[in-house]
This record gives sequence, structure tokens and C-alpha cells, in this order.
Amino acid sequence: MMIKKIPTLLAIIIFTISITACGSKTNNVPYENYRGLKNLDTALDYLLKGNNQAAMNSYERAIDIFIRANDFCNAAKAGIFLYTAEPVTQNIYFLTDAENHSNIGKCSNELLIINLLSNINDNKTINVEDYTALNEPFLSFAEAYHNKSIEPIKLIIDQKDTSNRLKSVLYRILAKHYLNIKSENSLTLASVMIETALKIDQSNSWLKNMLYDEKLKLKLMQIKKLDTTTQIKKIEILSEKVNVMEDIND
Repeated sequence: MMIKKIPTLLAIIIFTISITACGSKTNNVPYENYRGLKNLDTALDYLLKGNNQAAMNSYERAIDIFIRANDFCNAAKAGIFLYTAEPVTQNIYFLTDAENHSNIGKCSNELLIINLLSNINDNKTINVEDYTALNEPFLSFAEAYHNKSIEPIKLIIDQKDTSNRLKSVLYRILAKHYLNIKSENSLTLASVMIETALKIDQSNSWLKNMLYDEKLKLKLMQIKKLDTTTQIKKIEILSEKVNVMEDIND
């Protein structure tokens, strides 16, 4: 199957799988790195819940920890991680920050990831051969974008080590693809993808993701020419809650 454009949000694939898991400390992870990664994981959780200021505070603590350990490459990873979690204009700071830290630390892998992200976000044509140095799933993602194929997305979802956070994003990617087809079968598949993502997001209280899910559900209802009055009201309420949570942390 083919799609005209892989949504920018899919860029979260680039980093979510690669960064060290933030579950519990192991003997293989230096203590300072563990502290930095825990703060980064907290930052991402706050971001997805709509607490932008709290997310920034945790992000800055993570960056400070990495830099004090002279680990500029992990500092770069942190910026990539936060940007890909919500790649919108107001978060471009994270990607710029990551590029600066990558240049200081001479982090060639992170610079290549940033280059790929930038080209995708600008909807530029990419050459897969330019990214052969990247490990999986990065190379597969470059191929998916280059070939306009959603098959790699399905494969990543089915992998047992794919996190629920990433699955939530990927289910929305697939939903958008099926919504664009607009056939009866594709709309059924889109509904399944949306509900699966929503179930993940509700269980984790990821308010911003729930808002994205409900907006996709609204688009589905509009395509099917259903009454959207209640759905629009739900989206308005969720949007207000995001703004309220941000105001609390100002």
C-alpha cells in the first residue's frame, strides 16, 4: 500500500526506540545517565499530558545532568526525543538544541538523525543511501518515507519491544492513511486504529494524544456524514483542559 505523505508525527519512530529505556536502573547504566534519562522520561510524560512548562523544567534538568557528565550526545538525543514527541512549531527549540549539542559533541549519528528529521519535516525528497549508516529502525523509516509505504509501520507495531507510547503514534499514522483512502473497508480499519490509540492514551492519561485521537475520530465522522455536534464539544473541552494545565504550570 502507498500513501502520498507520511505524517510528520511519524518522526517519533526515529528516537523513541533508540533511547535507553527509563524503567529501572541496571548495572549497565551509569548513575548520572540514569538520572538524566529519568528526567527525560518525566519530561515526555508531562509533554503528552499537556504540562508544557513542567516538561521544559524536566528537560532542562536532564540536559544539565548530561552536560555535567560531558555527555553532549545524550543531550542531543534528549532534544530529538522531545521534538519528535510533538513536532510542532513551538517545539522547534528542542531540535535546534539537539543540533547545537550534536555539533559540540561531534555526534555524527545524531546529526544524521536531525538531518533526516529536518528533510522529512520540510517534505523534501530524501536519498535512502544517505542514511545507510543509521541503525534500525532508522534506515527502515528512511525507506518508508522514500517509498511512501506504510508497511514498515505495521512491522514496528508488531514488534514486542515497541512501547505503547510509540504504538499510539503509529496507530494514528495508520488511521490517517486509511482515512485518506475513504473506502468502506478503510474507514472501518481507521476506526479500529483510532480506538486502539485512544485506549492506550486513556490508560496513560496522555491528554494531548487523546485530543489528537478525538480529532481523527471527528474527521472519520465527517467523512461518514454523521452528526458531529457532541464530538466537536468533546474536542473543545479537551482543548480547554490542555490550556488549563499549561496555565497552572506557568
